[in-house]
Formats: sequence, C-alpha cells, structure tokens
Amino acid sequence: MLPHMCRLGVSQGPTVTVPVTSLYKVSSSLAVRDALLARFGLSPIPELYVCNHLAEGSLLPTLTEWENDEPTIYADDAMCVRDRL
Repeated sequence: MLPHMCRLGVSQGPTVTVPVTSLYKVSSSLAVRDALLARFGLSPIPELYVCNHLAEGSLLPTLTEWENDEPTIYADDAMCVRDRL
C-alpha cells in the first residue's frame, strides 16, 4: 500500500488534509483512466482523458464542491451511486 496525504479545500475557505492509502500507483493518465473505468476508486485526472466517458455517463465528477491541487476528481458511475445511498 502507498500511503500519502491529499489536500482539499473550498473556494476561499479552509483546507483539509486527509490520509489516502493507494493500492495502485501509475504515472500515465491513460492508465489512470483505465483504472477508473475498472472501478479501482477515485482519482484526479485531466478532463481531456475522460471527456467521452463523462458524456456517456460511465464516469462522473465527484467531490465537486472541493478544490484540489490536481485536476477534477472522477469516479465510475457505480461508485457514485453507492456514495449517494
């Protein structure tokens, strides 16, 4: 497992640092996209790599009320539905 810290905040508000434990680490946006589609979890990724999947609804933006040091965070549709239950 690869523990690290993720810093999130709201516009002009406080920030929160949360511990994250990753089971998968890659440096390729295409590998991140494939992991998201395989339901590995949440990940920030540039929209360029997921725009078609967003249009199809197979990936959904999540944690949209939070700002991140990285691109928008996306998740597969099943994970987002689970989070709403």
